[in-house]
Amino acid sequence: MANSTLATETRYKHKLHDAEPLKFFITLMDLKSFQNELTNEPKALVILSGITMYRSLPRQRQMHLLQEILALSNKRLSGHLYGIVGQFTANTAWHPWSMTDKELQSYFASNKAVSDALTEAGFGTPSVSAAAVVGGIYGGLTLGLGGQASATAASAATSNPLLEVAKKLGLKGRITKVGGRMLGVFVIAVIGLNMCATTSAKQAKKELALRGMLDLADY
Repeated sequence: MANSTLATETRYKHKLHDAEPLKFFITLMDLKSFQNELTNEPKALVILSGITMYRSLPRQRQMHLLQEILALSNKRLSGHLYGIVGQFTANTAWHPWSMTDKELQSYFASNKAVSDALTEAGFGTPSVSAAAVVGGIYGGLTLGLGGQASATAASAATSNPLLEVAKKLGLKGRITKVGGRMLGVFVIAVIGLNMCATTSAKQAKKELALRGMLDLADY
């Protein structure tokens, strides 16, 4: 290994981590826009590996790592790295690589379960962007749906599969009492939920693979 003292050597099982750990972390943490700065920073590898393990470090080591980040001469890089720590401290879902093994497995399982259930119920992820789905919700609420679209959505929304989804989300009572427009919005929202869950499951699955933690059933 390029750095036998790297804190993450027991976490990651990827050949790039062993051969070129700095390049591995730059890719893992989506830091390619800072590649030149990190390549020229002597402490880059220690800092990046420390950030990925941050939530597993003792408090004293966490504080020392934050001091090292703030002490970087490149303040643009320093601010960005400090912000990343703030993001996953507030919400680990921002960066699956920040999760402990147990958290990652739970995150993957829960999102996969939601995605599988919604897809099985007939609300598979469409070939549109998340922004389009959000726009559909907004448009349905503010402008209403067209006649045919409203009728189609209302029909789908009163189907048994969607009512089962609504029941699981605690919304069945509301769904059966509202008109076509809100039913249509709910359909769009459920599809959006499936998109988010599917994306999250894929991200978690990728991280599990990098850690050599995927079971055969996960493939």
